[in-house]
Amino acid sequence: MLIFTGHFDEHDLATARRTCSGRRPVLNADGGLEIHPGGAGEPTPLVTGL
Repeated sequence: MLIFTGHFDEHDLATARRTCSGRRPVLNADGGLEIHPGGAGEPTPLVTGL
């Protein structure tokens, strides 16, 4: 899994979905972008801001 730190938004998430086919990108609570391995359903972000 890859984790990119920074301030990402829905536009970046859409780009990651097109670029990382077969993977499951998700925005985390800190504004980072996580690229999870392929699988069913939405991934749970590792950084939840708790």
